[in-house]
Amino acid sequence: MNCQEELSFLKEIIQILTDPNTPLAAKLDTSLHLILETIQAQQGSIMLLVNPAGTRAKVMASTNKKIVGLEVDIKPETISGHVFTTGEPIYFKDINKSQKFKDVARKKSYQTNSLICVPLKRNKEVIGVINVSDPYDLHSFTEKEFRLLLNYAGLLSPLVENSYLVEQLTQRKQRLERLFKELRVKQKELLLAFTERNELVQMVVHDFKSPLSAVISNLDLLNYLGGLSEEQQQIVKTALNGAQKLLEMINEFLQIARIDDWKNHKLNLGPVDLQKVIEQVVEDVSPLLEEKNLKLEIKKEDIEPVYADENLLYHLIQNLLSNAIKYSYKDGKIKIGWEKREAKRTLDQFDHFLVCWVEDTGPGVPDNLKKAIFERFNRLKRDVRIEGTGIGLFICKQIVKLWDGEIWVEDVQPHGSRFCFTCYVTGEKDAK
Repeated sequence: MNCQEELSFLKEIIQILTDPNTPLAAKLDTSLHLILETIQAQQGSIMLLVNPAGTRAKVMASTNKKIVGLEVDIKPETISGHVFTTGEPIYFKDINKSQKFKDVARKKSYQTNSLICVPLKRNKEVIGVINVSDPYDLHSFTEKEFRLLLNYAGLLSPLVENSYLVEQLTQRKQRLERLFKELRVKQKELLLAFTERNELVQMVVHDFKSPLSAVISNLDLLNYLGGLSEEQQQIVKTALNGAQKLLEMINEFLQIARIDDWKNHKLNLGPVDLQKVIEQVVEDVSPLLEEKNLKLEIKKEDIEPVYADENLLYHLIQNLLSNAIKYSYKDGKIKIGWEKREAKRTLDQFDHFLVCWVEDTGPGVPDNLKKAIFERFNRLKRDVRIEGTGIGLFICKQIVKLWDGEIWVEDVQPHGSRFCFTCYVTGEKDAK
């Protein structure tokens, strides 16, 4: 082969192995036949490693179509295995004269006794081998043909490796895409099942309210009408308290169920007039304030719009203010305030945020329980006379998390607690 023919051969090989639209097996099969034609051989194969440990190889291309795709253990006593493990090429004019591979010669798997096996390498690491046998003239391969194949292997190694890696990446991508589609389907199925179950539970629990409300009304009426003995009055009172407690638990359960709805559906997050929400909450709870003769002090300062959902913000403040009323001693004072601060975290959506608080004059919260009171059903009995389900503050925490805020409790001197939460300010600059 002259220089022009060799350049033409290399150009054709490069075009074959770098074609992105052809599968690896087809690339190697075409390349093998081109090599065999150049070397003047009738039989041949290309094998590549299939595991990092270097213990197994796969027949990627072969003139014997029956063995294409076959994976075999790499055994040093075989010709291919020897080249894989040592990195040394093998060239036999007559394999019968070899003591090391005499067992291979006895099998007579070749038409002639001449064969060549050269390594494909990444640096010094063997990644595959090229086998050729049975020269066209049925005599022996020449030293020149051996050197030619060895040189070709050195030039082809990076191209073969690149093609192999691209094929593996393509297959992995396809597997991941299939897995992603399957997961999307499963996710939709699970979400549908969860939604249906959640709606069913909410419907059943909600239906409990009507007969329970009727029981409470009749017990209350029975108590109002009088004519009951002292013992009967106590029984009615106990039943009425139990029914009211159960109704409160049902309402709280429905609130928990709504949290999942809030998480699974898009919220109406945007600028909200916090001052207007506070005024509405105060108006709604004013009878409770009057009942305990509590003074309410609200910070006298305009508030910029905050990033929240108006309904959830109302529920949050109403819950915190109701708690403050519940735990404050009679004739005490409750304060509502806020403070604007600069947002410094890289994940913050806006330049500033607001720390809002509701402060009571109750018994306070011990340090070791300041986090626990925000967990589900983990109610702290700050006052044994006050009943509750321990779910209100958990709901507050979930609401605040929906707009990436935080909630916590601080001490107030000489006694009392300050429940604080954060929300972003939207009135000054656009989101980051």
